[in-house]
Amino acid sequence: MKQFPQGMQVPSKQHGLTLLEVLIAVVVLAIGLLGVAGLQLAALQNGQQSYLRSQASTLAYEIADRMRANRGQAILGAYMLNASTSTAPVAPAAPAVNCNSTNCTPAQFVQSDLSTWYTNVTNTLPAGAARIICGTPAAAVACTAGSLQTVQIIWDEQRTGATNANCAAVDANHLSCYSVSFAP
Repeated sequence: MKQFPQGMQVPSKQHGLTLLEVLIAVVVLAIGLLGVAGLQLAALQNGQQSYLRSQASTLAYEIADRMRANRGQAILGAYMLNASTSTAPVAPAAPAVNCNSTNCTPAQFVQSDLSTWYTNVTNTLPAGAARIICGTPAAAVACTAGSLQTVQIIWDEQRTGATNANCAAVDANHLSCYSVSFAP
């Protein structure tokens, strides 16, 4: 046995961690990893929601550009789609003429534009639907030169299976709505 001078303390005989310390470290590590996993899940959900909102914005401006390109028909109200906010939006009829391969009249372009655009809305957004009205949702008006026209796109962002006729009650049904007003 080794002798120590007076006043010095004998070193402890502990050689490693106790089982309790190891278990506490494992629990702390597990809680930290669960927190990181939760943050990752939230980031993925927010990224998906952001993607869907940017798609809705792109789609709204796409039809606005098509309406500006066919301004005469837009001013007449030919692009109005699902104008009643009390009924569920429905897809427009398929165009009678393929305007990609045939010369079309402005009215035929309206049918082609609406059909192509609405198909893009339903294919891009979960449970996507849309409406186009003259004026604003709060004050619909007759279409005239200089009047605002509003594009509303509604989709089931949380994929709950909910549907809705308009943007007024989207929060109650966990739906999302993108709306843009412009003058063609």
